[in-house]
Amino acid sequence: MAIVVLLDQRDSKTNPDLVSHWEASLNSSLGSKLALPFTRTIGDEMQAVIRDPAALGRIAREIVASGSWWMGIGIGDAEQPLPSDPRMARGSAFWAAREAIGQAKTKRKSRPIAVVQQGASGPGSESLGIQLDECLGALSFIVSRRTGKQKKVADAYYASGGKFNAVVEEFALTPQGARQRLNAAGAEEERDLILLTARLARPGVDR
Repeated sequence: MAIVVLLDQRDSKTNPDLVSHWEASLNSSLGSKLALPFTRTIGDEMQAVIRDPAALGRIAREIVASGSWWMGIGIGDAEQPLPSDPRMARGSAFWAAREAIGQAKTKRKSRPIAVVQQGASGPGSESLGIQLDECLGALSFIVSRRTGKQKKVADAYYASGGKFNAVVEEFALTPQGARQRLNAAGAEEERDLILLTARLARPGVDR
């Protein structure tokens, strides 16, 4: 099985092209966590194949926070060996990602992510895509509803690896004040959902 991520820029006809910048940024930050790096496929789209399931939640968080992308996640087969160029890759996971992008565009603006699984086999395997879709939908809701101040606190908490004292020190807050801001931002729930995403996604890259 493989997990394919397809990103499509929102409102690309009226906004500057963001693909080159995001392609470089995501590939630099994720490195070997990607089996195939993000590469522009056509127009304002780019595609990658996940190697490390931990990458999926990280990508989703950044995509939702930016407000600039639709994200389609496809789970299925991929022809092996994978080519060096993601644009040459084939298999049901890539077709599923294309279908997922279409579904993402029909969801609420606060939930720009959809997951589609094709070719499921074995007891319970068809639920993987459904569970990931629900988990990332919850993550999208938390991230998209934040105010500017909540976003800054949540970003600091996330960047520190979930260290409470890092928020206290960076924003000169009392422990009580830091706790109130983190609770309002849903920072701990976000962390839990990113970890859950990695656990749910593992079967998709291990088979």
